[in-house]
Amino acid sequence: MDHFSTDIVDHFSLDKYKPETKSASISLFKPGEKPTCLSLLDFKYRNNKLDMNIVYRAQNVFFKQPGNLIALRGIQNKLAKELGFEVGNVNLLIISAHIYEVNYDEAINILKANNVLIDK
Repeated sequence: MDHFSTDIVDHFSLDKYKPETKSASISLFKPGEKPTCLSLLDFKYRNNKLDMNIVYRAQNVFFKQPGNLIALRGIQNKLAKELGFEVGNVNLLIISAHIYEVNYDEAINILKANNVLIDK
């Protein structure tokens, strides 16, 4: 993920940064290639804070989401620091959230252990 995060941060060239710019988006879609699960990173500068909006086409929310959010929050922290902003909110949209069958029982057990009511 370090190489990936460096590539993302490089999209925000500080040489080209203009203080009046209040947002920036990075689409990870490349025409002609298989679509990535992570589709879009969108950054908004509001009230001296850098907010990040994340759009996933699909995500394994049980197995992948915690690590993905930690890495993406690291990107947000790095950008905010380099731009001299405070770190703001993270908003996450997952178009197709799923848990693979191999992880299903473990996910159910965690939900039950935390008194989350679900129907099987």
